[in-house]
Amino acid sequence: MPDNTSTIEIDVSEASSHEPEAKWNVTIVYDDVPAGQRAMSMLDRIMSQELMEPQTLHPSLWRLDLLEDTDWRELATPDIVESDLLIIAASAQNDPTTSVQNWMRSCLAQKHGGSSAVVALHSPMGNWDRPNSPWIESLESLTSQVGLEFLAPGKL
Repeated sequence: MPDNTSTIEIDVSEASSHEPEAKWNVTIVYDDVPAGQRAMSMLDRIMSQELMEPQTLHPSLWRLDLLEDTDWRELATPDIVESDLLIIAASAQNDPTTSVQNWMRSCLAQKHGGSSAVVALHSPMGNWDRPNSPWIESLESLTSQVGLEFLAPGKL
């Protein structure tokens, strides 16, 4: 599988210039092991490029199938809303269910005016970064509406 994660550059200078005890909140939402590994690989590259100390990282990982349940979504909401970087990584051909998409839109809308970035990695059946996914298009539109940075390798 090709790996295009090196094509995304994220400026974390604000986060890395904070005091040593400051945390940089990263939330990864993924659907399967390959997608989760790809997201973690990207995060590792970001950390090494920015020379960030590992203790500044405060990661949260959420599997999409768990987020089908309203109780799990409620638990995940603060992680999404408070994240400095949200990575959504999916390998499945189908986009997330309507309930998960609506929940994600609600979370992102609560981030209005923040300095967060949303990264979308979508790769159905090995076709990394399917640029015409309705879900990716929806995320891009929403992040633009609420003033967040949106990055996706297929969109760069």
